Amino acid sequence: MANLEAELSDNGENWSLGERQMLCLARAVLRPSRIVILDESFSAVDQTNQSTLLNVLDTAFRDSTLFLITHRLDDVLEFDKILVMQEGQAVEFGPAEDLAADPDSAFYEFLETTLLTY
Repeated sequence: MANLEAELSDNGENWSLGERQMLCLARAVLRPSRIVILDESFSAVDQTNQSTLLNVLDTAFRDSTLFLITHRLDDVLEFDKILVMQEGQAVEFGPAEDLAADPDSAFYEFLETTLLTY
């Protein structure tokens, strides 16, 4: 994380992408909304900071609807419900544990494929 005394260059060019993402998330927390949309907001954040940020978001937006657009499996497993999209179409919606338990589910297939590649 950037030093609070560090000077920020134009457009934040001296900050990493992860630091910029965390700054944007901090701004979102400081301006609570009923609906929050995060698009690949953790793509450049390490696992430790991501876990911390998800806890902060859970607290800050407890009474909000939070949409997290991501390709990372570990991001979605903690959410109440997930929407699975394929080729630009919504194909499933429901609790992650329900979709993960259904062998006919696209999410189940995604889990199987992902687990095989690790």
